[in-house]
Amino acid sequence: MGDAPGSLLEMCGGRSLNDDVMDTLYTLLINAGNGPRVSDGMDRATVPASDVFPYLESPNPPPPTGQQIEDITAFFTQQTEAPQNPPPQKRGRP
Repeated sequence: MGDAPGSLLEMCGGRSLNDDVMDTLYTLLINAGNGPRVSDGMDRATVPASDVFPYLESPNPPPPTGQQIEDITAFFTQQTEAPQNPPPQKRGRP
């Protein structure tokens, strides 16, 4: 039952898994909910929650495979082992 006699309950309180909680928190922290909505720039999840129990979708993004991990490790190893160029020297008076 809802608030008014004879009305049906539409929500049982709390939040849904698809609510943008960060926007709500930012809005409350910045203007106490008395102004425009403050956004974090993310409108929604990449994959919304399911309509069937247990409601949660697979992790996003999928975990990397063994070859992907090796590729990422090799890339960062190359970046850290690259020769460092000295910063350009300043000319003129400080």
